[in-house]
Formats: sequence, C-alpha cells, structure tokens
Amino acid sequence: MNNFERLLDQYKAESEQNRISDFIGLFGLDRDCFNQLQAHHVLGKDDWKDFGLLDNLIKSADMERVKMQFLAENPATPTDLMMLSFLLEKRIKDEVEKVILAR
Repeated sequence: MNNFERLLDQYKAESEQNRISDFIGLFGLDRDCFNQLQAHHVLGKDDWKDFGLLDNLIKSADMERVKMQFLAENPATPTDLMMLSFLLEKRIKDEVEKVILAR
C-alpha cells in the first residue's frame, strides 16, 4: 500500500467517524449503543430488533433533541413520543445503512 492509499484510507475512516459523531450528537444517542447496533448489522444480521439493540439505542436518545430536529426539518411533524420514536428508528436504520454502504 503506497502513501496515497494509506492517506485515503485514513481520510475515509476519519470522515466516517465524524459522520457518526455528528449523527449521534444530533439526537443525543449513546455511542456504545450505536456502535453495538452498527457492528451487529455489519455482521450481516438483518433482524434490527435482535438483542434489543435498536430499541436500546432509541431509548438512549434525548427526545427533546429528537423533537426539535424533526420539527426543524418539518414543522408539521407530530410530536407524540410514539411517532418521534418511529421517525428516529427509520432515521437510525437509514444512517447505519449509509455508513455500511460507504465502506
């Protein structure tokens, strides 16, 4: 591996970590829960609810941040806890897929 390839790999790894950090911070998620879910999904386990990893991650969220983020994106977003949890679940799944596909 030459220096350019090594630098490119390092840049990609740092970029992925920055993206994950931004996403975690946006919703006040627990980093360990996110990493466990991501690792589980990378291993090819398509059952998102296996071991309760997705549920645990959603429970770790700062729901006030979640509410504010979704309202900023769409002021007509329902703000009941069930709907916010559903929207967050979809967003987490999308983000994990994006991170994995970017590799």
